[in-house]
Amino acid sequence: MAGLYDVTGSADRTRSIIMVVLDQVKALEKSSEWVARELRLEALAEFVESRADRLRLEQAATVDDESLDLYVDRSTRFSTHG
Repeated sequence: MAGLYDVTGSADRTRSIIMVVLDQVKALEKSSEWVARELRLEALAEFVESRADRLRLEQAATVDDESLDLYVDRSTRFSTHG
């Protein structure tokens, strides 16, 4: 994903993010659209240099079970899959 590499400036960091998202998509049985959306989120999180702030902004827009589950999946992505 060129946009992600443009933001990270590192092939290793980009590869790490992609591998973690792909590991998570397999574990959670999500779609290719989910992968694309999550890679965009990770690019934005890298750009603002604060995953926690970016995740809170994303989650604040909607509060329901699905959005809370997504928040947990995203916030634990690197601690459980990377």
